[in-house]
Amino acid sequence: GFTHWSLTGTTVTDEDTFMGFSDGLSQSVVSAEVEMTAYALLTYTCLGDVASALPVVKWLSQQRNALGGFSSTQDTCVALQALSEYAILSYVGGVNLTISLASTNLDFQESFQLNRDNKKILQTAVIPSVPTGLFVSAKGEGCCLMQVTD
Repeated sequence: GFTHWSLTGTTVTDEDTFMGFSDGLSQSVVSAEVEMTAYALLTYTCLGDVASALPVVKWLSQQRNALGGFSSTQDTCVALQALSEYAILSYVGGVNLTISLASTNLDFQESFQLNRDNKKILQTAVIPSVPTGLFVSAKGEGCCLMQVTD
């Protein structure tokens, strides 16, 4: 269920790193792929093709870092613009959602309410320990983005 565009003929090997640090090639490859994919998403949004855009949105969303950006300023600007255009295109009305999180052993449970009054406010939760699994459920109407980071 993911779609993205990648560079061909470019590989990162152990020779491209020194003491575990990259020479920047791997970051520029990822950055270029995010930027290319974001431009493709902008094309889909200009065409009004929500169905083809969704797998691209899913891939781009997975590339975001813990702060919501990507690996460089350029790819972050283009990707956020593309995701914003997709949000405008796919908007179908209000949001009224209850998002529930629970660890598999139920030692952690959290619930979030999203509605028209708080739909633009970041809501966070700290999971006290690394669970063996995490259940997520959503009830209601609307669309939201959830991100789990370590």
